[in-house]
Amino acid sequence: MRQILFVTLLSLALTSCREKKGKKFFTYDEITHYSIDFHGSKLQALSENQHLSVIDSLKLSVISGYIPKDNQDLYFIDKLEEIGYTKKTVDKSEFEAIDNIFIEKKVKEGITTACIPIFRDILIFKVQNKVIGTAKICFECMQHHITGTIANTNDFGQDGDYEKLHRILHK
Repeated sequence: MRQILFVTLLSLALTSCREKKGKKFFTYDEITHYSIDFHGSKLQALSENQHLSVIDSLKLSVISGYIPKDNQDLYFIDKLEEIGYTKKTVDKSEFEAIDNIFIEKKVKEGITTACIPIFRDILIFKVQNKVIGTAKICFECMQHHITGTIANTNDFGQDGDYEKLHRILHK
């Protein structure tokens, strides 16, 4: 009886010491990755142009703005290639690694930056061809804009996750 009690208490203690993972940001069956080669100096010229075409205005909003506001605001996706982004489908073999990045986590010391983000990378998460979430990423200044999840995204990218994601997307 004592052995059973000891084994039970030991397994309970070991289980409680394990770091618990938070919720995944998304449950998906497809990820589309859009990327653009866009130098920061072009951003100033684009933003100072008072006679922007409709497509250049959209480009400015996508690259430096916080659209989409939510998962109802997805009109821009159909225009991404037109404004200069290239499209590729993320291989399903990368999903587990991506899940370990797009998950709630708590960090003791977070990294913050003060630069203006240039969102050169955009991930579109889908289930059965329906968009369920988006993630705009600026690897240069380590900022993000994520929509479509109820998970806490505040600590996204910490603990080297920006570097890990960059390696996955830009092999």
